[in-house]
Amino acid sequence: MKKWVRVLVVDDCEMLYAGIRRALTCANCEIIGEACDGATALALIERKRPDIVLLDGRLPDLCGREIVEIAKARGTAARFVAYSAHEEYDDVMGMVRAGAVGFVVQDEAPKNLIEAIETAARGGTWFSQRIAKKLAEWAQTTPPQAHSLSPQELRMLCLMARAKSDGAIIQELNISPRTLRHHVRNAMDKVGVDTRAKLMLWALENGLGEKQSRQAQAPHGSSQK
Repeated sequence: MKKWVRVLVVDDCEMLYAGIRRALTCANCEIIGEACDGATALALIERKRPDIVLLDGRLPDLCGREIVEIAKARGTAARFVAYSAHEEYDDVMGMVRAGAVGFVVQDEAPKNLIEAIETAARGGTWFSQRIAKKLAEWAQTTPPQAHSLSPQELRMLCLMARAKSDGAIIQELNISPRTLRHHVRNAMDKVGVDTRAKLMLWALENGLGEKQSRQAQAPHGSSQK
């Protein structure tokens, strides 16, 4: 039997709540609280201790990034998934840099919202394809740290930067879940980050998703410099 995922919903648009409630009642989720501003959200995070905080990026008193940063500084174990209509650079990168492990655009299908929450609850990351594409486009160059990564670790990061699921990465690399966890820990040590979300952000900011796309489009037998 699956464990229920305890979700705190933070959004200042009342109309969205009904849709979120409908979507989550079809999943293995329990909404344990709702907040329409940052102060209430932070109080509920401390009192209710949710597994997942579903969080809009713009609220009347605090932005989503500030809520994530304050909650993490206070020691919360909750994982944050952004649920926003805003896809601009500052909105997306602010949330990811603060530690959000997912980003769902509000006009997407409810199944994507459920998948993002369930993936985050299992310890993974989930980004809408549109957001993953934007992050890859914003990425520029591969840093020196990439040269210390093994070929398998580099391929893993390329796939993570394209928002591939753990299952897809395991299948693509033909490895076990345990080996994937080992690669993640090694890569974190080598590039100097302390969470998987930051590792994915590092890969995105340094163009690894873009590199993987170029390799996939190259004719068989050709090489990429």
